[in-house]
This record gives sequence, structure tokens and C-alpha cells, in this order.
Amino acid sequence: MHKVYDAAKTPYQRLLEPTMLTEAKRAQLAAIYHGLNPAYLLSQLNLHLERLWKLADRTRPKTRTKVHSVTVNSEATTTVR
Repeated sequence: MHKVYDAAKTPYQRLLEPTMLTEAKRAQLAAIYHGLNPAYLLSQLNLHLERLWKLADRTRPKTRTKVHSVTVNSEATTTVR
């Protein structure tokens, strides 16, 4: 018994096969597919994240944080013998 496999294809490539979609749907899918540039999407994501962080910083009240110091003297320590 000898198995025969199809060539490896992405789901997008399989949808472009002649029997899967009408020409109008194929053109619509191609427009969406070519608009999905990973480098562009990453740059847009970073741009929107930067805007979000600036907005969060602007709306956060500016309060001073108190710094507490702790002093430990020799009477406060216990030695186990």
C-alpha cells in the first residue's frame, strides 16, 4: 500500500483552488489577505499601546509616595544558642 499526499498548502492557498470560491469571494479574500502585513500590524499595535500608556499616565493622579525606613537595634534581635 502506498499513500499519496497533496502538496503542503496553507488554508488560504486551499481556498484559492478553483472549486472552493466564486471569483468575487476570491478577490475579496485576496484583498483581506494582502492587507495583513505582520510588520505593519505590529507597528500599529505598538503605536496604539504607546497612546494607551500615555493616556494612563495622564489620568493617574500625581501623588508623592512616602518612603518608610526601618531601624533595627541590637535589642530587637534575638540570638539563638
